[in-house]
Amino acid sequence: MGNKKKPRIGLVLTSDFLGTTLGGGLPTVKIFLKYAKERLFDIWLLGWTASKNEPIGQVSSREIYGVRYPFIPLFYLNPELNRRPLIPERLRAFLSYIIRGSVIDRYQFDLLYLHAPEALPLFFRNRQKILYHIHGIQEGAALYSRYSFFKSRFFLALYKLLINYILQHADEFIVIDEESYRIYTSRFPELKDRFHLLPTAIDIDLFRPLPNKRFFRRQYGLPQNGRII
Repeated sequence: MGNKKKPRIGLVLTSDFLGTTLGGGLPTVKIFLKYAKERLFDIWLLGWTASKNEPIGQVSSREIYGVRYPFIPLFYLNPELNRRPLIPERLRAFLSYIIRGSVIDRYQFDLLYLHAPEALPLFFRNRQKILYHIHGIQEGAALYSRYSFFKSRFFLALYKLLINYILQHADEFIVIDEESYRIYTSRFPELKDRFHLLPTAIDIDLFRPLPNKRFFRRQYGLPQNGRII
């Protein structure tokens, strides 16, 4: 057999892939990478950086589960503890995808993994297949904003139109919960075959039954009987 080219996958996430910000997106991606490292994929990571030593649009790297992946920062973010940035992180990501979409095109990905509605500008470029990961009901994200405009009836109506565009134009979807799966497959029944219900996994090497429960209960002063979560 000849040297078959590996499919090149671009994982685009509003993250630095270092665990700086909270949320379920990065743990989900890390679990995928853990079990995908034996597969014939050429995986690249795209997100944000807090380091000026990583030039925007230039290839750096991230190590996850002992494997080093190419990493391309698309914008700078300086996260500070207990302080939210003036411009929301999602909005900065949205703007960066508009400005630096050509950077993504440069690397000729066969597939883009996209995670949230701020990735909308990447749909307009239509250069490659798109796998979109639905983490809960998408319209709900705007309701958590601290800015009243993003909770206004006008913006929520516009936001739903943008999400509908994503739902109509992504090639495949992963949905993590039954409620979202039911809502979106009911909204677009003709696209039901594109939606795949795949609940978020956990890393069983980190979260597993304790080998000696009595020892740990004594060590932490917990009762020997009864359920502990």
